[in-house]
Amino acid sequence: MKKPLIEPKAPPDAAAEPFFSVVMLYWNSGRFLAEALDGLERQTCKDFELILLDNSSPEPLDDAVLARYPSLPLTVLRSESNLGFAGGNNLAARSARGEYLVLLNADAFPEPEWLAELWRAGQERRLDMILKAAEQRLGGRVLVDGCGVGMYVNHLLPHAGQVFGLDIEFPRIRETFAYTPNVVNSVGENLPFADDSFELVLSHEVLEHVRDDAATIREVVRVLKPGGRLVLFCPNRGYPFETHGIYTRGKYHFGNIPLVNYLPMQLRNKLAPHVRVYTQANLRRFFQGLPVKIIEKRIIFGAYDNIIHRKPILGRFLRSLLYAVEKTPLQKFGLSHFWVVEKTP
Repeated sequence: MKKPLIEPKAPPDAAAEPFFSVVMLYWNSGRFLAEALDGLERQTCKDFELILLDNSSPEPLDDAVLARYPSLPLTVLRSESNLGFAGGNNLAARSARGEYLVLLNADAFPEPEWLAELWRAGQERRLDMILKAAEQRLGGRVLVDGCGVGMYVNHLLPHAGQVFGLDIEFPRIRETFAYTPNVVNSVGENLPFADDSFELVLSHEVLEHVRDDAATIREVVRVLKPGGRLVLFCPNRGYPFETHGIYTRGKYHFGNIPLVNYLPMQLRNKLAPHVRVYTQANLRRFFQGLPVKIIEKRIIFGAYDNIIHRKPILGRFLRSLLYAVEKTPLQKFGLSHFWVVEKTP
């Protein structure tokens, strides 16, 4: 059997990692393809990439059809042999960069809210945590630092007085303009706002990607009003998997890679130079000497909606078990740190 071929693809830019990687297999699906792509183009959630694998289809993939969708973040892969459903999806997944992997049949036509509903299912708990941590501060000005395509901006707008989004990736923040005109293309280390500008700043899984994390924290504290709060989510070094993939021999490998975060930090950072992980001691050092007090700090597990979708009983049992573990010392193996930090007068 011939080895599958993958067309070359540039290494991923960590700052531009999408939330979803949508994988679609093509095999004699020409009559359905345009309608499926129409559905993806109409998605209200734009935080995704599409990986389309030609699974050695006898009916060639029509490049003219693909050319009609220049706005889709599309990667086309081709296999010289038919790998079947599982093999084809596994091959395509190697090129995925998203936090969540979603499989879509080429003869399935997603509704515009399809990915948005998946996002809400996976992030609903975190949104509730943000709202509770914010308390009355949502009545003022809110900054989503590292807003991406604006999903948290969109979901905070019904609760907040005024929401601002900031991100380094201009192509991504263009999507945020659909929700608010208050969008800025800048970096977290140099926030283009005056001192004491915001009642609330949200940093959701962003700190690990910035060039200078300590400077980013200092900037957030600077722009917070006295009594304002930072709500921070970032990766926990104690989690048994590196969720952003790794590099080996110059190649990027997608997926949850076990035990990488337990390696000596110098070796760990060679394998995952595009993303950091933190201990509680690391985070405490960021705030030393700053005019803040820690309101809440804990380590949380994921929502495991992808498992619940495939195996509902197992997934819900796992979620309930791990949410209970969060209340024990075993929380140190959780996925993310959750900190609420308040600026003092």
